[in-house]
Amino acid sequence: MLVVAIQLALVAAPGPVRAHAILLDADPAPNSVVPTSPATLTLYFSEAVDPRSVTLRILDSEQEPIAGVGAPTLDTSGRVIRASLPELGPDTYTVEYTVVSAVDGHPN
Repeated sequence: MLVVAIQLALVAAPGPVRAHAILLDADPAPNSVVPTSPATLTLYFSEAVDPRSVTLRILDSEQEPIAGVGAPTLDTSGRVIRASLPELGPDTYTVEYTVVSAVDGHPN
C-alpha cells in the first residue's frame, strides 16, 4: 500500500490577500492510502492558475525528491494541473506545490 499526503508549500505574499487559487481536490486524494502506484497526480483548483508559476515536487518519507515526475501541465481551463508519476514503491509521499492565481495574481 502507498500513503499519499498533500502538503501545501506557501509563497509569501506582500500585503493583504483577498483571493487565491485554492486547492479543491486531488487524485489521489490527500492523506489517502492507495493499493497501487498511481500513474498521474491531478490537482483541482478553485480558479485558473498562471502556468508560469506552477512548481511541483513529490517527496518520499525521508523528504527526498522523487525523480521521474513529469512536468506539470494545465488543462484548457487553467484550473487542473496534471503530472505523470514514476512507479512508486510502498512509502508515504508528500506533494509540494506552488501556484499563483491567473485571476488576481495572488500566490497560494
